[in-house]
Amino acid sequence: MLLPLLIGVLTILAQPANDACPNAFLISNVSNYCSGTAAGTTVGATDDVSTTGGYGAATCWGGGAVTDVWYKFVAIASDITIIINGNQGSPVGGTLVRPQVTLYNGTCGGTLNELVCGSAPAGQNIIQIYKAGLTVGVTYFIRVDGINANTGTFQYCVNNYNPVPSPTSDCNSAVVLCDKSAFAVPAVSGAGANAAEMNSAACMGYDPIINPFNVETNSAWYVFTFKTSGTFTFVLNPSNPDDDLDFVVYKLPNGIGNCSGKTVQRCEASQCPPNWTTGLNTTATDVSEDGGCTAGQDNFLKQLTVVAGETYALGINNFTSTGNGFNISFGGTAEIQGPTAIFNDSDGNDSICINEPITFSDASTPPPAGTLVQWTWNFGAGASPATFSGQNPPPVTYTTNGTKTISLTVKSNQGCLITSTRAIVVAIQPPTVSIGVSQNNICPATSVTFTATPTNGGATPAYQWYVNNNPVGGNSNTFTTSTLNNNDQVKVQLTSSSTCAVPSTAQSNIIAMIVTTPSPVDVSITGNSPICTAQSLTLTANPTNGGATPAYQWYLNGNPVGFNNNTYSSTTFVSGDVVTVKLTSSLTCVSNNPMTSNPVAITIKPNPTVTVNSPSICDGQTAALTANGATTYSWTGGLSGNSPVTPALNTTATYTVTGTTNGCTGTAVATVTVKPNPTVTVNSPSICSGQTATLTANGATTYSWTGGLSGNPVTTPALSTTTTYTVTGTTNGCTGTAAAAVTVKPNPTVTVNSPSICVAKQLH
Repeated sequence: MLLPLLIGVLTILAQPANDACPNAFLISNVSNYCSGTAAGTTVGATDDVSTTGGYGAATCWGGGAVTDVWYKFVAIASDITIIINGNQGSPVGGTLVRPQVTLYNGTCGGTLNELVCGSAPAGQNIIQIYKAGLTVGVTYFIRVDGINANTGTFQYCVNNYNPVPSPTSDCNSAVVLCDKSAFAVPAVSGAGANAAEMNSAACMGYDPIINPFNVETNSAWYVFTFKTSGTFTFVLNPSNPDDDLDFVVYKLPNGIGNCSGKTVQRCEASQCPPNWTTGLNTTATDVSEDGGCTAGQDNFLKQLTVVAGETYALGINNFTSTGNGFNISFGGTAEIQGPTAIFNDSDGNDSICINEPITFSDASTPPPAGTLVQWTWNFGAGASPATFSGQNPPPVTYTTNGTKTISLTVKSNQGCLITSTRAIVVAIQPPTVSIGVSQNNICPATSVTFTATPTNGGATPAYQWYVNNNPVGGNSNTFTTSTLNNNDQVKVQLTSSSTCAVPSTAQSNIIAMIVTTPSPVDVSITGNSPICTAQSLTLTANPTNGGATPAYQWYLNGNPVGFNNNTYSSTTFVSGDVVTVKLTSSLTCVSNNPMTSNPVAITIKPNPTVTVNSPSICDGQTAALTANGATTYSWTGGLSGNSPVTPALNTTATYTVTGTTNGCTGTAVATVTVKPNPTVTVNSPSICSGQTATLTANGATTYSWTGGLSGNPVTTPALSTTTTYTVTGTTNGCTGTAAAAVTVKPNPTVTVNSPSICVAKQLH
């Protein structure tokens, strides 16, 4: 069970990472920022003198070893308040007893300049320091320790802001606020010439009989006029968490500087722990809270709703009377009336060189019905001059590079202060130079020009050219020569005239020259000749030493044809045509340029003349086709051979035959005409037995009959039984048939009786 405990002890006693100045923690947010409670610690810190880059105790610190830790920040404004809260306040900031703190500028490991120092007195475990005149953009260092080698945890609060005038303690001389920028008040002291001016505020508890003492003890007064209508809120944070801040908001009917007739709008005197933060906010509904902490009180009052042009006064009283100050920040939609701080400079892109002058000019505007009476300039680190008082300063130069923040604070005739900042870049820009050449891979004695392209060369740069490290050429950004040899090394040295150029010289890249012996140019032609009549032939030029972009000119029988292409195609060649091509190389160092190829003769093979018969057939017959004129044949319609037979056809059809001889082809078309068969009809009469019948056929040109009949019409012999005759009709060689049925009807068999009669004798 001892091991976990030992690990815990070792963890607690571990040396803080920011034990020495070079390892200072960066506080990136310094605008009204507070760390969490116990966020900082000196537990495990070593005596600073024994650490790398260590320093002795600050001038105001008490005795004991210096077991300190370090922080740093980059200034964003001119004034700063730093609070180290140890075992103090509600809530308690940490465990450190009697903290002490110092602000420095300078270089860790080198010279540090002590700017302000503070050490908590006996019985106090919180310390606040304040410093004005910081240079925006400069890094500052905060050093925290405990008196008599006390160690412990702490909360640190930092507020870096542009100042308002030091507070007064009377309404008529109240500090005029220009806008709603947050600010800090390092300390408050005294009640001013009129210590009774808050007595009329009911929440403060003044009573001429019961409590006849002035309620104002340590106060600060501010006055402001609204530029726009809207809502107005603020938050007050005491520097000492244990301090109880009270406030009254008055409306001033007579404007700034005249508090007669002022009326109470908000009155706050409650004391509700543990958080003494107070102000106006959007959630509170009450407009006054008396001293103490009764039900419903929370140290906050309802926001104000204001109208443009109205003037208000804010009186803040430190009831606890420790003399510690406070931070205040503002909110709401209404804007406060004040001047504007605006300035311009003479550099268009806000980027200059070391020692290059830049001029700043004021463009600020005064508040309504007011004037500007003071201009305070701060030009940032390394500036000369560093500061200036007046409307338009002289030209400024810088001895160090980097981003510089310039600030202008203007003051109105009513005492209002407002600040504007702008960043410029002061640069060290080493020059560079590169060179290019008009051509490389050249022939001997070819003239070439080298051109230098500088950056940050200044208005009048100087050049020195070198060939194989030997100086040549004049002071120009170009160098021309025709005496170079293979692998000569060419470069230039630039000397910049710009004050930004550190160092002032630069060496260019080196160009190694290629100087070659001329190479012969040649070209030949390849193609697929011989070809058949009207067949496309493509000829290709094959160059030697043609370069990356050779040019071509083709000739047919000496006449120019295709241009600037390595191939030439045609379908109109005839036997005996002659083709050549002229090559012009793109290389700079060749001989025989341009070069014409050997002639190529074109051979044309004839296409065979193919013929084929086109027969006529009757419907349903086949046709025999015969092709001539070629060696082999191929047919459409599924036919094959030289003399194929078609299938039986019902309609006229065409067949294409392709004949091939020596690889060349010809075609012919056979049309098989299909003639229709005639449609033959014939009558079918009825006769009596022993009679003849007449038959008549129609639909054809000629007819033939079965049964020995001929002609049309025809007469049958006398028939005693039903008989069928077939007639075949022919038209254009095609036939059709029909059947005639002669129906023979039997003759009737007639019978009659033969009676016997008696012959009467005549009596005489």
